[in-house]
Amino acid sequence: MEDLDFPICILKMNLQCCEDFPSRIKKLLRKVKGVYAITIDPAKGLIIVFGPAEPPLLIKAIEKIGQSPQLYAYEKDPAQAKARFRALLKRYKVKKPQEEPP
Repeated sequence: MEDLDFPICILKMNLQCCEDFPSRIKKLLRKVKGVYAITIDPAKGLIIVFGPAEPPLLIKAIEKIGQSPQLYAYEKDPAQAKARFRALLKRYKVKKPQEEPP
């Protein structure tokens, strides 16, 4: 995370329609010029794309399989991208259930 020096694009969509859907999304996005890395979290419905690829290109690539993701966040500046990514991770952090007092 510390060596992150490129933009981050976060897309949101339902990824739980079938078991191999996330891998199909990754395969499509790998073909887009400017995509360096892809992280998908099916449970939260997030697709995180690292690289200078523009969001409309990413959305258009996914639309080839009949799905339309929403642009959740995009940050071109690497320093701000780090901060936004960290904030997003904190927001989606799994909360542990609190124990009930006896």
